[in-house]
Amino acid sequence: DACSIFLGKKHPLAVSGIGGTFFYTDGREVDDHVFVTFEFPGKDDTPGGKDKGDRVIVTYSSINTNAFESYGECVMGSRGTMIVEAEKEILLYKEAGNAATSRTTSIIVERGAGGRPVIEASPSTAGPSAASSLGGLPTADPSRGYREELEHFAFCVRHGDASDYHADKDHQPRCRGEVALADAVMALTSNIAMRQKRRIEFDPRWFDDQSPEVPEDSEHAIARRS
Repeated sequence: DACSIFLGKKHPLAVSGIGGTFFYTDGREVDDHVFVTFEFPGKDDTPGGKDKGDRVIVTYSSINTNAFESYGECVMGSRGTMIVEAEKEILLYKEAGNAATSRTTSIIVERGAGGRPVIEASPSTAGPSAASSLGGLPTADPSRGYREELEHFAFCVRHGDASDYHADKDHQPRCRGEVALADAVMALTSNIAMRQKRRIEFDPRWFDDQSPEVPEDSEHAIARRS
């Protein structure tokens, strides 16, 4: 879902991957290692675009047996690289050039007076002293998007129109069903691709909440069953 947001809320075109229980031998069903590759449409692969073959490649990995890095995202482009770690720290690396444009910049989200976020930017990673110099508090835990989504969902249930929640436009959850459906389709299709060890193209109907088509019942999913 983070990748879709970065790319303008676009749906992926295809996915391939490999995963399994490569370490734990206790009979669990959830993979302990996951490696998948998504193909998203690029900025020129749009109606009237210059290149229908323009693609953005996104790789996702989840490793249960090594804690070298925290969770986060790494976005690599032609002008630089951005690393977001634990929803708290951002590192910006510009592509090679002169010293002024190619230096590394780190951005740390901290808490200032009154609990408001404070962003400290510097050529190298700074510590809590940066927030202290601004009269703030030591580094605090970052705000978790999924926690706020659940809190807002509970708010909508409590204060929305119980007779017709869907029609109550003033109390719609931040992550509504259509958004959650798209995330579920990407995850479920990735699981199928890993189990079948193949590349699967996404059917646009899978993202339509009015369509009965789902990844599990697609031709791709049942090919190995027949």
